[in-house]
Amino acid sequence: MKNFLRETKELIASQGTIAIIAILQVSITAKILGPSKYGLIAIYIAITATAFRLLSSRNSDIVLLYTGEEKKINTNYFFKLESLLGIISFSLTIFIFFAFDNYLNLSFNQYSLVIIIFVFSRIFLNFTEIFKGYFTHLGNLKLFSYFEIGTIVLRFVLIVSFIFLSPTIEMYLIALSIYSFASGIISIIFIKKYEKPIIDSGLKFKEFFYLIKDSFFKIRIDQAIGVVPINLDILVLGSYLDTFSVGLYQFAKKLIEPINYLYVAYSPWMLNKLKNENEYNFSFLTKNVLIPTSILLTTLYVFGGELLITTIGSKDFLNSYQPMLIMLIGNLFFLLTFWSRHYLLINNEILAHTKGRLLNSLTFVILSILLIDEFSVNGVAIAISVGIIVQKLFELNSVFRIKKTN
Repeated sequence: MKNFLRETKELIASQGTIAIIAILQVSITAKILGPSKYGLIAIYIAITATAFRLLSSRNSDIVLLYTGEEKKINTNYFFKLESLLGIISFSLTIFIFFAFDNYLNLSFNQYSLVIIIFVFSRIFLNFTEIFKGYFTHLGNLKLFSYFEIGTIVLRFVLIVSFIFLSPTIEMYLIALSIYSFASGIISIIFIKKYEKPIIDSGLKFKEFFYLIKDSFFKIRIDQAIGVVPINLDILVLGSYLDTFSVGLYQFAKKLIEPINYLYVAYSPWMLNKLKNENEYNFSFLTKNVLIPTSILLTTLYVFGGELLITTIGSKDFLNSYQPMLIMLIGNLFFLLTFWSRHYLLINNEILAHTKGRLLNSLTFVILSILLIDEFSVNGVAIAISVGIIVQKLFELNSVFRIKKTN
């Protein structure tokens, strides 16, 4: 346990700080903007995140697997790749905004210039994937943690400052744009500072892509399938219900988000362990860390949930309590089993994770269609949690199967 705390203290501290900042940000923005504006912003962010996740999310894993002196691949190749993928994602996002403007009541014409700037800035945010992968490869988790904290603090300061100046959707998106530009530029600076010179192998970009393409497409398929329940929930609600209901759901989702920061904190440590120590004992982490943490979180959310909602938001958001508890179940199950994905990645079985995410997506789509008319926001929350549980059960089965054959 002492070794675990020593090795993860920076990651835990950084993600704990990020979780607190995230909750403060939700509290301030929800109170100032109200459910309707908060809901519309959620739809803009969901569409943009979906398009960019399709091509760039988890590309840090590619950097982790292929960068370094032994591979004779420097980070310039990854920067070129992320720039190209970012331009494609930008074009796709703007097309979606044009095509679905009336259907989702986006008021795109009113906010078009700001939205275009916001979406373009996401190209720079792609570069943070290179940063995460490279410094996980180096094992420099302290700098990884400082980067995470620094950029999140920057985002918080920008958003809060801008909406205090003017509580509008435009100001919120401008603040996010500055955060994305800054995060990307900082990523470039630190990577180039720490990267060791690699003798030029004469590798051309086409040859580089051919080298990584198998892993790249496996991860892209995995993320394309997984993006469905992650962001489609907001789009489903936006299609069936008004922005007020979307705002309630997004608020509930944000209250559960601190749980995500826990497994984000443990993930670089776990990947580094598995890369150097394949047969790591997961039972220690589960029994001594994850289960006690889950019990504590359940107690806090169940008995203090309504107070949390009124304190962070307002009485307007009290109907977020039930969807919050429903999503708590799925997120805690994910926390308890988060390591299964990393084990599959390191053992070149990421497609098993992809199949699990496909089951997750299918479960979500089927249940959300069946439940949204009768249960509204709660129906989508149920679909999210059940989908997560189905996915992780499949992944666990795959992990135990691989362990038996090794």
